[in-house]
Amino acid sequence: MNITIIDDDEIGIFITKTTLQMYDTKINTLTFLEPSKAYEAFIKISKEFFPDLILLDINMPILSGFELLDKMYNSREELKSIPVCVFSSSNSDIDKNKSKEYPSIIGYITKPLKFAQLETVLLSINSVKNEDEHQQ
Repeated sequence: MNITIIDDDEIGIFITKTTLQMYDTKINTLTFLEPSKAYEAFIKISKEFFPDLILLDINMPILSGFELLDKMYNSREELKSIPVCVFSSSNSDIDKNKSKEYPSIIGYITKPLKFAQLETVLLSINSVKNEDEHQQ
């Protein structure tokens, strides 16, 4: 499984990567500290290299996670097919409700990452992938 982490907190990225590796050593991660760098990458890569999941912080300076999604989706329609899990320190109902406006957002995890939350998201990704494979 390939997971992209977009978060402006280096320590948070380290903890998230470590937790993912403890959960499953076969998980590959790509990280971005700057949302603008993630945007540049996503508008250039071909669809077969899309990650299986994006873990996205929403509270970042300059470009928020929601602004990044808007920018990505306005640039390339097929980016909407990548499942996104909001991964934020915000426990705000406003942010949680806003995340429901994006069909690609499949979950909302409040930091720090917990195994049970991670497992729920990863199992939902795996079940969707298995369904897609059976339909082909």
